[in-house]
Amino acid sequence: GLADTSALAAVVLLQRGILGDDNAFRYGVLDTLTLFLVTAADRLPFHAAAIRRGSNALLLTGRSGSGKSTLAYAALRAGLFVMSDDAVYVQLDPVVRIWSMRSRLHIPATAAAHFPEIAYANLVEMTNGKTKHVVQANVIHQSTLPFVERAGICILSRSDTVRPPEPISPDDAVREIEASLDPGFDRFRSTVGDAMRHIAAVGAWRLHVSGTPSSMLPQIDHLLSELERTAS
Repeated sequence: GLADTSALAAVVLLQRGILGDDNAFRYGVLDTLTLFLVTAADRLPFHAAAIRRGSNALLLTGRSGSGKSTLAYAALRAGLFVMSDDAVYVQLDPVVRIWSMRSRLHIPATAAAHFPEIAYANLVEMTNGKTKHVVQANVIHQSTLPFVERAGICILSRSDTVRPPEPISPDDAVREIEASLDPGFDRFRSTVGDAMRHIAAVGAWRLHVSGTPSSMLPQIDHLLSELERTAS
């Protein structure tokens, strides 16, 4: 495959069998090439899950394994709208928008210990070699825009004890995010700061992840309420 960001065009040669494999073709080929191109057109990829309520979203970020996808699935089970479990795309011009295109969540196989039902979900090997269960996300209705213009951010941190969300300054949030970008997302180290500063200015917290994923939902609900309160 070849993608040319200057021409915003891509071409790929495929083995015929890949066309019959939806996961390999759509997520392994089409998404990869398309998203590579749109990142050159003011759609900055950011490694985060996104949980939406109304016109606000809460971005959950942290290194791989910090619990983004598992918390996103817990939120989905609780009836919240999950925009993404792994990546969003941030537009700055002419207005700030946080976009998502995922219709599926990719949940670590280990999460079946908390959610036995996902043990029956489709198990696939991702392009990074990790094995995950594929779960259908919320159905997106035509009236539901695939973006929000207002979001806050949570940096996930594992903890052995239950602790409330810790407010942090936008500058501290940006510094921590820039210092802990996973491979692939670190290609955008020089530009991610501006995008994250806009989002962190709305609200930024450190979320101490402990207990079961479902036990974290009251804290997520509280932070979504905070975003709604500050928007009014």
